[in-house]
Amino acid sequence: MNTNTKTVNSYAVTLAILIIVSWAHPCHAEEIRSRFTTIDFGDEITLQELNRNLLIDNLEYMLKNKTSLTISEEVADKLDVIVEKVEEVLEMFPENLQFKVVLLPTSLDVQNLHREKYGRKVPYIAFYAPRDNTVYISTQDASLAVITHEIAHVVLTHYLEVSPSSKIHEVLAQYAEQHIVQ
Repeated sequence: MNTNTKTVNSYAVTLAILIIVSWAHPCHAEEIRSRFTTIDFGDEITLQELNRNLLIDNLEYMLKNKTSLTISEEVADKLDVIVEKVEEVLEMFPENLQFKVVLLPTSLDVQNLHREKYGRKVPYIAFYAPRDNTVYISTQDASLAVITHEIAHVVLTHYLEVSPSSKIHEVLAQYAEQHIVQ
């Protein structure tokens, strides 16, 4: 086999690996920016499912001044309202709060991503990765409670100079979740 054939074969193998990796990982081709978040999602159906599952009747009064014309704007407005409410409940207002939300279609996608990042198998439907400053959430399982809980982790991480133990983090996230959902 000559050098040109080896080079072509090498390129073909590299291309095949790239195609397989990109196929195996959901591509987040679309993005929405809001006051606090950058929301990555693969397609409009994923975004619509999140919007449908994110019922915030008890926070509706906070959305009255928002004029959402599209589903993208409505989702961005809802997440911003949840962030504001979490900050209010926890009495923690981090300066220049910005974080990413990645929408994944199913809990299996969330679990696989968590296993890939941390090497542990978990039954999660959502999680916050502080190193990435990103909330990963299954839109199939999304709810006001789940999103509020994860956003509470974001607010706690950004507000507190020294992060408390994971148990304290969890108690405070549950506190915010319960007060906002009720």
